[in-house]
Amino acid sequence: MAARLHYTNGRGLSEVIRIALGAAEIPLEESFLTTKDDLTKLRSEGKLLFGQTPLLEIDGLKLVQSMDILRYICRKKGWLGTNPQENARIDILSNGARDMYLIIIYAYLDKVSKNKDKEWEEAVQKVKERYLPAFEKELESNGTGYLVGGSLSMCDIVFLDGITWIGELKGNFLTITPIS
Repeated sequence: MAARLHYTNGRGLSEVIRIALGAAEIPLEESFLTTKDDLTKLRSEGKLLFGQTPLLEIDGLKLVQSMDILRYICRKKGWLGTNPQENARIDILSNGARDMYLIIIYAYLDKVSKNKDKEWEEAVQKVKERYLPAFEKELESNGTGYLVGGSLSMCDIVFLDGITWIGELKGNFLTITPIS
């Protein structure tokens, strides 16, 4: 049975969910919200706990909050670690990856609305100096091609989403070398 994702026709907060569903090989049906009435209908049906999307209908559940939806998918697939130490490392790296790309998203939105090039460049510099070296170090020290353990985990998915966000917003301010 396919999962059904309700969101606008864009990446936004739902892209990390799409990535995880694809990696999990869970079929996805998308229900794009194109008008305010689409959102109002979901709210009136009681499907949105907090009145906001994304909403994923899967396994008879109506899940909201993008990171919690992601965590559900990862829990189903065993992508949250094999012990408490891995669980903690995955949580830390997932939150760090999200922090990384939120810095860029907020700076980008501010730049677009107020043309603040200085703040944008500071955000880019922060990502390049603080976050990317930390993730590179984690990849190197783990030595498996994954951030934690020997297989895909939630932090790999969030990091991928973050890097693609950054690449789309800034162009090529960083060069990504594929892991062989």
